[in-house]
Amino acid sequence: VMTIFIMTRYRRCPSNKVLVVYGNLGGGQTARCLHGGGTMVWPIIQDYAYLSLEPILVEVELPQALTRQNDRVNVRATLTVAISTQPDILQRAAERLLGLSEADIALTAREIITTQFRLVVATSSVDEIHQEPERLLELITKNVGYELNQIGLSVINVNIRDMTYGAGARPGQVPIQ
Repeated sequence: VMTIFIMTRYRRCPSNKVLVVYGNLGGGQTARCLHGGGTMVWPIIQDYAYLSLEPILVEVELPQALTRQNDRVNVRATLTVAISTQPDILQRAAERLLGLSEADIALTAREIITTQFRLVVATSSVDEIHQEPERLLELITKNVGYELNQIGLSVINVNIRDMTYGAGARPGQVPIQ
């Protein structure tokens, strides 16, 4: 009987997921996260759920984003995000994202990314964007990454698919390719 009890309460975690145990954990913990391996989940006082570590693609479109010089820029980008495996960030994911669907996580990430993307574009001039695209990608990764870390996500990749000058651009400007 004891062997069957232990076998039915032991939970394993595959490498592409995080096992989150919640309930009465002691020590004031809200959740215990385990990436790989396994742990006992005690009946009645604890329960468990999984968070997927699969990458999530987030499409972002910024029509008519203002630059530092009040020029309009149209930006289309794709960001790849995922739940972080760093312990402190993973704990935030367990507290904020557990129970949400991938679509809900993507929607939350899109809102954060859009806001931070606009801020990065607003701090850059059109010439800086055009002449130093690596700097723009670095700023986006840094700013977006920091904000996504607050909810438990991390940036894997940033891909600017299209960036053109919008209406109201200065004469002589050409689309950014």
